[in-house]
Amino acid sequence: PPVNRLSTEVALPPPAIPAGAIVNALPLGTEHFVDRGDLLVRMRVLLRDLPRNPLVLYGTTGTGKSQLANRYVRTHAGEYATVWWIQADTRATAEQSLADLGRQIGAPASGDIKSRLAGQAGDHLLVFDGVEDPAVFDLMPTTGGHIIVTTPDPALGRAQSSSGLEVPGFSDAEARQFYRQRVRDIPGP
Repeated sequence: PPVNRLSTEVALPPPAIPAGAIVNALPLGTEHFVDRGDLLVRMRVLLRDLPRNPLVLYGTTGTGKSQLANRYVRTHAGEYATVWWIQADTRATAEQSLADLGRQIGAPASGDIKSRLAGQAGDHLLVFDGVEDPAVFDLMPTTGGHIIVTTPDPALGRAQSSSGLEVPGFSDAEARQFYRQRVRDIPGP
């Protein structure tokens, strides 16, 4: 009998980036992205309409928050002068990634990266992935670009200073799409 084979995450082609843009390496994505209905559209609308608020994607572990953020970045990276993915499970990890960004944009070692980003030509898109500590929000600029946050904590998405978007578990149709894309030899509907 045929053997089911699961596909793995792969390095997707890089997004179209304008010349001179500052970009760090994006995490691996999946070639089998499950279209989550209108979530990408809702992300775009929230970032456009409430640019000073971080867009917080929240939901239980495994619902695809990071994959959704990654797909948004890959789709819209060409609109930004700076695109930076920040592993933010701890404040210290986020600070280190922001220090790396500061070096890339020419901020002095003791300089304020937030004001430097706000003053640069062109907008930035920063993704703070895996936030668990609310203190990480103190590191985020509030002008000059867009912020996407992923977190399992719904309270962070409901804060007054953020725009929360719940990423629910898969619907039955999305779950079928997820498995069909990853496993060979599954019969149709």
